[in-house]
Amino acid sequence: MRIEPYLDTELWILAANVGTPSVNDLATAHAKETSQNVFEKCWTGEGWAGVASAAQRFVTRQEAEEYLAANRQRMEQA
Repeated sequence: MRIEPYLDTELWILAANVGTPSVNDLATAHAKETSQNVFEKCWTGEGWAGVASAAQRFVTRQEAEEYLAANRQRMEQA
Protein backbone atom coordinates (compact mmCIF):
# COMPACT_ATOMS: atom_id res chain seq x y z
CA MET A 1 0.00 0.00 0.00
CA ARG A 2 1.31 3.44 -0.91
CA ILE A 3 0.51 5.99 1.83
CA GLU A 4 1.27 9.67 1.36
CA PRO A 5 0.21 13.12 2.54
CA TYR A 6 -2.56 14.62 0.44
CA LEU A 7 -3.81 18.22 0.56
CA ASP A 8 -7.59 18.13 1.01
CA THR A 9 -8.97 21.66 0.89
CA GLU A 10 -6.68 23.55 3.33
CA LEU A 11 -5.49 20.72 5.56
CA TRP A 12 -3.40 17.61 4.98
CA ILE A 13 -4.61 14.04 5.32
CA LEU A 14 -2.87 10.69 4.90
CA ALA A 15 -4.23 8.82 1.91
CA ALA A 16 -3.57 5.39 0.43
CA ASN A 17 -3.00 4.76 -3.25
CA VAL A 18 -3.40 8.33 -4.46
CA GLY A 19 -4.07 8.56 -8.18
CA THR A 20 -4.46 11.28 -10.72
CA PRO A 21 -7.98 12.71 -11.04
CA SER A 22 -9.67 12.26 -14.39
CA VAL A 23 -10.88 15.20 -16.45
CA ASN A 24 -14.41 14.49 -15.16
CA ASP A 25 -13.19 14.63 -11.55
CA LEU A 26 -11.50 17.98 -12.15
CA ALA A 27 -14.73 19.38 -13.53
CA THR A 28 -16.58 18.44 -10.33
CA ALA A 29 -17.90 21.44 -8.47
CA HIS A 30 -17.25 19.94 -5.03
CA ALA A 31 -13.65 19.46 -3.90
CA LYS A 32 -14.59 16.69 -1.46
CA GLU A 33 -16.09 14.62 -4.28
CA THR A 34 -12.88 15.06 -6.25
CA SER A 35 -10.76 14.02 -3.26
CA GLN A 36 -12.77 10.86 -2.80
CA ASN A 37 -12.11 9.90 -6.41
CA VAL A 38 -8.36 10.53 -6.16
CA PHE A 39 -7.45 8.11 -3.36
CA GLU A 40 -8.54 4.65 -2.30
CA LYS A 41 -8.89 5.41 1.42
CA CYS A 42 -7.71 7.84 4.09
CA TRP A 43 -6.49 7.48 7.66
CA THR A 44 -8.84 8.45 10.51
CA GLY A 45 -6.35 8.04 13.35
CA GLU A 46 -7.88 4.69 14.27
CA GLY A 47 -8.30 3.00 10.90
CA TRP A 48 -9.12 3.56 7.24
CA ALA A 49 -12.18 5.29 5.76
CA GLY A 50 -13.34 5.81 2.20
CA VAL A 51 -14.29 9.46 2.61
CA ALA A 52 -12.12 12.50 3.25
CA SER A 53 -14.58 13.91 5.78
CA ALA A 54 -13.57 11.12 8.21
CA ALA A 55 -9.81 11.69 7.86
CA GLN A 56 -7.45 12.80 10.58
CA ARG A 57 -6.25 16.30 9.62
CA PHE A 58 -2.83 17.92 9.83
CA VAL A 59 -2.03 21.62 9.55
CA THR A 60 1.22 21.12 7.63
CA ARG A 61 2.62 18.51 5.25
CA GLN A 62 5.58 18.10 7.61
CA GLU A 63 3.25 17.24 10.50
CA ALA A 64 1.53 14.61 8.31
CA GLU A 65 4.88 13.17 7.19
CA GLU A 66 6.13 12.94 10.80
CA TYR A 67 2.95 11.16 11.88
CA LEU A 68 3.28 8.77 8.94
CA ALA A 69 6.92 8.01 9.77
CA ALA A 70 6.03 7.24 13.39
CA ASN A 71 2.92 5.17 12.60
CA ARG A 72 3.48 3.60 9.17
CA GLN A 73 3.68 0.00 10.40
CA ARG A 74 0.43 0.28 12.38
CA MET A 75 -1.28 1.95 9.43
CA GLU A 76 -0.15 -0.72 6.97
CA GLN A 77 -1.46 -3.46 9.25
CA ALA A 78 -4.85 -1.85 9.81
